[in-house]
Amino acid sequence: MNKPVLIINTFKTIKFDEEKKPIVICDIDKTFIRPEYDYDYYHNLIKNDYHNNPKQHDLVTRDILNTALGIGMVKQTDKEGFLEMLDKIKKYNGKLIFLTARSAFSHEKTVDTLKKVGLENPEQFEIHYTGNNITKGHYIKNFDLLKGYQQHIFIDDYPHFLESALKIYPNMDCYLFKYD
Repeated sequence: MNKPVLIINTFKTIKFDEEKKPIVICDIDKTFIRPEYDYDYYHNLIKNDYHNNPKQHDLVTRDILNTALGIGMVKQTDKEGFLEMLDKIKKYNGKLIFLTARSAFSHEKTVDTLKKVGLENPEQFEIHYTGNNITKGHYIKNFDLLKGYQQHIFIDDYPHFLESALKIYPNMDCYLFKYD
């Protein structure tokens, strides 16, 4: 039986086993970073344009949020919690890598975005790209990302990717990130 997926809204709640060397695999979009402004901000910004069509209003608002993410109008979801998690990873001699569904062609833009939101020296972190060509669980397996680590932690905002990892690694600690 697989471990349960824990729903979190801060990196501070990630549990580390002090006896094990951890690897933390962290998604980027809507996990490490989020649009600079929230749903309500954009919803109110365009409300006069779609006041007769709430469904269309919602679709356009969500489209604007995705566009903001894509063009780099972003901020960290939980800067303080992320730094605290990084300290724990270092304390236990572990490693953090980013695993994103973005394409590898966006590497320079991804690094620039990570810098923009205040991640110091993003070049020190491995960034892996699936390009939406493979599930993250299969990517982790195919590229043997867990080798040498005793605690495996995976953080993503998309349940399907977490489930794909749990099917292959039933003892993985999976966290569904839902920012406020």
